Amino acid sequence: MLVSAVVPSYITGYAVVIATTALFFLTCGFFLKSSQIPIYWKWLHYISAIKYPFEALLINEFKGTRCYHGFGEELQPGPLGEIRISELHNVTREINCTTRENELMLIGEDVLFTMDIDHIESIWTDIGILLAWGVLYRLFFYVVLRFYSKNERK
Repeated sequence: MLVSAVVPSYITGYAVVIATTALFFLTCGFFLKSSQIPIYWKWLHYISAIKYPFEALLINEFKGTRCYHGFGEELQPGPLGEIRISELHNVTREINCTTRENELMLIGEDVLFTMDIDHIESIWTDIGILLAWGVLYRLFFYVVLRFYSKNERK
């Protein structure tokens, strides 16, 4: 809605929204981890409205010590880099997880650590930031409509 209030036509609005959404998708952490984003694009990572629900989803799914078994190629994160092992990994292996021969074992914390998500203690932080961004976008939309709109009320 904010973009539709700023641009002069709906065609331009479509183009701007598509470009902005594409940049948000690229920098939210799904395609590139935050450590792989160039420093001059890092600010997009933090203003992306997609980053916070994506991280909250990952924290919700992978927080804890649930074990994931598989062979190396099955559990590799692909273009996101190499698997990084969390501090909780060795403790969990001794207590909960058993592996078969030549099998790799990961826990949920390893997945989060590999994805550069280090604030796993609170999922509500991401949800709070997402809600704050929603309020801020609405406020920007109101300001643009109120003070910069060329349409007059009759």
